[in-house]
Amino acid sequence: METPRSADSPFDPASHTPDVILRSSDNVDFYVMKSFLAFSSPDFFAAMFSLPQTQHDIPSPSGLHIVPVAEDSKALRILLLQCYPLDLQDEENDVIDIARAIVAARKYVMDIAEKRIEKILFSKALFLLERHPLHIYMPWLVIPSSHLSPSPELNHITGMDMYQLNECRHRCVKAIWDWYFKNKHGFEEQGPWGELVEEPYVWFDERSHKDRTSGQLCTFECTQVLRQDDWNLHPPDEEVIYNIYATPWWTAYFVGLMKAIELCPSKQTVLKFSEAYYDALRDSSSCTFCRLDGARHLDYFKGGFGWNVEAIVKKEISELEFQTSN
Repeated sequence: METPRSADSPFDPASHTPDVILRSSDNVDFYVMKSFLAFSSPDFFAAMFSLPQTQHDIPSPSGLHIVPVAEDSKALRILLLQCYPLDLQDEENDVIDIARAIVAARKYVMDIAEKRIEKILFSKALFLLERHPLHIYMPWLVIPSSHLSPSPELNHITGMDMYQLNECRHRCVKAIWDWYFKNKHGFEEQGPWGELVEEPYVWFDERSHKDRTSGQLCTFECTQVLRQDDWNLHPPDEEVIYNIYATPWWTAYFVGLMKAIELCPSKQTVLKFSEAYYDALRDSSSCTFCRLDGARHLDYFKGGFGWNVEAIVKKEISELEFQTSN
């Protein structure tokens, strides 16, 4: 694992008087003050800091308590800067990182920070709409449109902008569905001689289930799934139906995940879709065969599928932007 490194000022060890460390998902340590976090997030961080430390706390050379968080260092820095009373110059940030910071602010119930970051995002949006008009739509695929708060900056967005946003979301959802069902749904691992060997996911591996002679095993069922999205473009006689032949616990997880993706077609949706993920782990553990590899395969699927979702979204936005400019 990569050795943790310290964040840049004002979150390095020498800045201010830190009393806790937030460790980002990419192993960057942010030295921060509990008082500012607690003030910005009374329902989350203030409540957490009031609890006693446990034997599972992560030790640090400085002796400070380390709190691992799911956000990467770019999004976390944007968020924390809005919690400190500092007069800093505007930093150059990618709109996707800003959008992720908004999602984090909502998760930690940082209402004031969320509003401030939304203003930053809208200020970037006006700049990008002139140069890359569709690139600015990527953050809206991370944040459900129903969760955006009213802002005066929305006066700068036209009806055509909103139409293109809906078109972009619809195209991304369709492309993700089509890509998934055109693939074999297996994955490749390194063989004993360095070759790539395909190993099917346990939820598709019916033969291995049949080869088991004892224990409780999953059944395999064919389920028809109707693709829908938040635009509902398909008339009844043109509905798009996909067939999934797999274990029921996998189908339930995947259908729930795709419904979430239809609202937010993004990598973050795949990685943070937790409730159905734990339900799938629970249900798969009742199968003698699935319990052996179910958790490992699910984690592998989430990582690979999330990466492909992100690539598909970027490709669709680039193609749509090219068509719009010609």
